Amino acid sequence: MDVTSPQGNSIVFISAPFAFMLMASTFQVSEEPYGLRGAVVGMTLDAFESVTIPTDSNDARRLAPETVCEESGAKLICQWHAGTIGSVLPDRKSQMFTAIGDGGGYVDFEFITHNGERKLAKIIVRSNMEYLDGMLIPMSDVYGTPTIESEIVQNAYGAQFEKQTFFWANSVSSITLETRCGRLNLLCLAISHTDLISEQEQRDEEEMGSAVERL
Repeated sequence: MDVTSPQGNSIVFISAPFAFMLMASTFQVSEEPYGLRGAVVGMTLDAFESVTIPTDSNDARRLAPETVCEESGAKLICQWHAGTIGSVLPDRKSQMFTAIGDGGGYVDFEFITHNGERKLAKIIVRSNMEYLDGMLIPMSDVYGTPTIESEIVQNAYGAQFEKQTFFWANSVSSITLETRCGRLNLLCLAISHTDLISEQEQRDEEEMGSAVERL
């Protein structure tokens, strides 16, 4: 499989991933769903809209924050937007950088309809490799030692890099922290509600099946 590096170079996966389990005694088996900065997967849209938007990052985009949501197919995607401190156009807002541990990134909150009500199914964070330790260390302190998958990737010039995926899970939710996710410098974090994601995937399969029948 090929993906694109920040310089436009192809990254080629050249070894099968290998996983090793590090289930230390500090691993927390909490049955509460995971969350991020007050937003917890499984919560309703109304509950999410009452979450206090964090403004403790060093990024200048934290003036007058607000929640902005947009329909995307069957999903509702919400983001935290804010104006830029010191800008000549303070009312012009864009997606804000959210502090996460000693790192951070840009966060999307994905809602699906469950029993007639919008529920938070997944939280997705787009970040940068420079924040890996700043996010991984505090997450390990809170959630315990993760399961780790490692593989070697290379770009079009043959330079090799280690790609790692860190995984935590309980009975209701999961967290995936993935390095070099599509580009060499990217770091991706996903927090998922197990049942809601399964429900959405089943709907997607049914819709795909219906589309195929119409060919």
